[in-house]
Amino acid sequence: SDAFKLCTSQRPFGQMVENIGMWQDVMECMGMLAVIVNCALLVMSGQMQHMFPGLSTTQLIIMAVIVEHAVIALKFILSYAIPDIPEWVEREMAKVEFKRRQAHKKLEFLRRQNSLITEDKTSADKGQDKEKTKTNSKGQSTQSTIESKKEQKGKQEKSK
Repeated sequence: SDAFKLCTSQRPFGQMVENIGMWQDVMECMGMLAVIVNCALLVMSGQMQHMFPGLSTTQLIIMAVIVEHAVIALKFILSYAIPDIPEWVEREMAKVEFKRRQAHKKLEFLRRQNSLITEDKTSADKGQDKEKTKTNSKGQSTQSTIESKKEQKGKQEKSK
């Protein structure tokens, strides 16, 4: 069952997301519903009648609706006034993004530099290949002597 899998296997890695998605809307609706229910409870419990003894039932309901609208307006004002992401978190995220971009630029620079070095090596190797086909002063091909020198270097490096 699922409980057995959770106890015996490794916890899955979390995924990075921008926000909580649909749950944000659910929480907003629950907040609105809470304001409406609490204002209705104030009218039904009789506390509003004690606070305003001269109001009729219709006037109490109108007063509850006005209070409810005022609280909802305050809720929306506060939700827009308070940022979703604190300033210090935005600053840290900007620093991380800056460092990521700098590392990417450095990596690209090193890749370009490495590709230039390999191009230089391949062009140098092509030049050596041309030299191999030349003959020495005695008329013998120098390719065999170059190959033997390379073999000797390889043996020396392996012995080290």
